[in-house]
Amino acid sequence: MKVRLWQGVPLLVCTALFAAGARADIPKETYDALKLDQSATPKQLYEAVVQRYRDPVQGAGRGAYAQYWEPIPMSKYTDPHSFYKPPTTVREIASRQDCVECHTDETPGWVNAWKKSTHANLGKIRLLTPQDATFYKKAKLDEIENNLRSLGLLGANERLEEVGCIDCHFDVNASKKADHRTDLRMPTAEVCGTCHLQEFTERESERDTLIWPGDQYPKGRPSHALDYRANVETAIWASMPQREIAEGCTLCHDNQNKCDTCHTRHQFSAVEARKPQACATLPAHRRASASSGTSTIVIPPRYCGSATKGPSPKATVLILAVALLVPGSARSADPVGCPPSRPIQEPSSSSAWPASSPPPAKLRSRPSSSSAK
Repeated sequence: MKVRLWQGVPLLVCTALFAAGARADIPKETYDALKLDQSATPKQLYEAVVQRYRDPVQGAGRGAYAQYWEPIPMSKYTDPHSFYKPPTTVREIASRQDCVECHTDETPGWVNAWKKSTHANLGKIRLLTPQDATFYKKAKLDEIENNLRSLGLLGANERLEEVGCIDCHFDVNASKKADHRTDLRMPTAEVCGTCHLQEFTERESERDTLIWPGDQYPKGRPSHALDYRANVETAIWASMPQREIAEGCTLCHDNQNKCDTCHTRHQFSAVEARKPQACATLPAHRRASASSGTSTIVIPPRYCGSATKGPSPKATVLILAVALLVPGSARSADPVGCPPSRPIQEPSSSSAWPASSPPPAKLRSRPSSSSAK
């Protein structure tokens, strides 16, 4: 017994630190950008983050080329805040339990995935002991309940029993019934952020901290927080006549709008999101060539070295880690994102841009091996 207790001490210490510094990873730059003090309550932080998140001037919505394109039915899933409307043909007014019972017949895959999730098994989280590898989740659940109390969505002595259909698609901890025709919503990142405020704000902090040493990209990009803006404010995307193809691009550029790209519905597994393969599904993280078997690894700017010395030691470690963990990438890995070790040059005349349509003046490209000196 003594051995078991001693083994649990590190977990207890980690849990205490986690609970004490629940927002320790939110950078000061984000508090400054939101005009908040770091002692702000969860309610104050959530409202400030959501206000910026919804602001079209700061990247929300259809973008600068909105007049040139129209949404298609698929758009309501890639940008729910802008385009989702509740169905008019489904007339049910359902309670929490009604949702589960009906969808067990209508969409059993969704319900089975949810039943395996942490959302459906909060009672098991409360029973975890320090010997369990997932004991940290108890502190996370306490943090989430404190967030909800600050927002007025949970009573002072009330516990969150589960996170079911009605919590995400109507309102968190809802006790009344929801009308499909008027109340139904498709969850956006701000809906997830109601409970997961720490993760939501950390994600949004990319707007404030991603600053490239060579000004290769605008501030805050490329990032999860502004990837949809990078998509819709591209003239080529907005002018595509085949809108279903354009929305195919959006499937990799909808992290800004929702959270289920990395941990898919309806299990929402953090373990899934942490796997390199989850990131590797997006071309921005791993561009693979079937013919050559090569991979491209994108390095976050904070890991970049100088323009003369190339990637920092951290970037080198990241490259090696991805090469080992992602199948196929070990054969050849070309890091991009950091300033190249040689001067940036304009594209050569042999580039893919047609002569009748020269590339934008600000476009920069790495020189090919034939033109580099």
